[in-house]
Amino acid sequence: YLDYVVTPIYKIICANMKSNTDHVNKRNYDDFNEFFWSRECLQYRYSTGDPNERTDLEGGSGITTPLPGESQLPITVGMLNAPKTFLEKRSWLRGIMAMSRLVEWHIVTFYLLSVLAFSHDLVWGWVYTLQVASGVFWLFNSLAICWGLLEVWSSYPGIHLPATSIFGSIFVLVARFLILVY
Repeated sequence: YLDYVVTPIYKIICANMKSNTDHVNKRNYDDFNEFFWSRECLQYRYSTGDPNERTDLEGGSGITTPLPGESQLPITVGMLNAPKTFLEKRSWLRGIMAMSRLVEWHIVTFYLLSVLAFSHDLVWGWVYTLQVASGVFWLFNSLAICWGLLEVWSSYPGIHLPATSIFGSIFVLVARFLILVY
C-alpha cells in the first residue's frame, strides 16, 4: 500500500512544494484537496501498480480493480494533470480573517465591558444600560458584513466559483446589510 499508493502521491506533492515557481503557478495543499473532492478524481484508480497483478495475499475478490477490458489511469496521472484551482491573495488582512472569531470576541467583550463601566460610573438605570448594551447586535452584524466583504475580497476574481457560490455570497451580504439597517 505504501509503495503503490502513498509514496507516489507523496512524491508529487513534495515536488510541487519544492518547486521554485511563483505562488500563482505553484500547486499547494488546497489544489490537491480540491482535486480529490472533484468528480474527475473518481475516474482514476488509487494504486500506481498494475491492476492485473494479484498482490493481495488474503485472496480478495479484486472488487477495487477495473473490469476486464476497462482501463483506468493511476491517481498520480490525474494529480499531475490537475489544474491549479486555488489562489490565495497575500495581504496582512489574511491574518485578520484567520483570527476573525478572536478579533470579534475582543471587540464585543470590550464593548460590553465599556457599557458596564459607564453604567456604573455614570449611574445609568438598568433600562438605559440594556438599551445601550443592545448595540452589541448592531456590532455583530457590522462585523459579519466586514468578514463577508473580506471573504469576497479574498476569493474574487482569483478563484473560479460556481454561480451558486457567488449568489450565496451576495445574498448573505445583502441580508446582513438589511438586518443592519432595519
